[in-house]
Amino acid sequence: MLKLVNNFIAMSIATATAEACAACAKAGVSIRKLHEIVSAGGVNSGIFQMMVGKMLESGDLSGLKFTLSNAMKDLRYYTHFVEALPSPAIIGEAVHQSMVNANILGFGDKYVASLLEAQEKLGGVNIVRQ
Repeated sequence: MLKLVNNFIAMSIATATAEACAACAKAGVSIRKLHEIVSAGGVNSGIFQMMVGKMLESGDLSGLKFTLSNAMKDLRYYTHFVEALPSPAIIGEAVHQSMVNANILGFGDKYVASLLEAQEKLGGVNIVRQ
């Protein structure tokens, strides 16, 4: 149970990070500036740094070594577990659908930071190669 809850929190941060990067890219805001601002405040996290920091540093999307297909599976288990309690899983369902979309787009065998690549495809923006 705790593994699923931990992975839900981690994938929520990863999903929000990828979506925020896409929004910045679409709006013409520098991802480097986003990284600078987030890194200096309370929103900063290890997951943010493993995704955005490593991407900006070297184009590396392998910082968080957990595949998107495994993330999708764990989020499905998490939402089913929470709903069986019963308790709401509103954010869990949204994060699960983000993982489903990334897998449908062909990123299932890639690591979680490839949510950035999925957002590039969904939003028609450049994030990784900015």
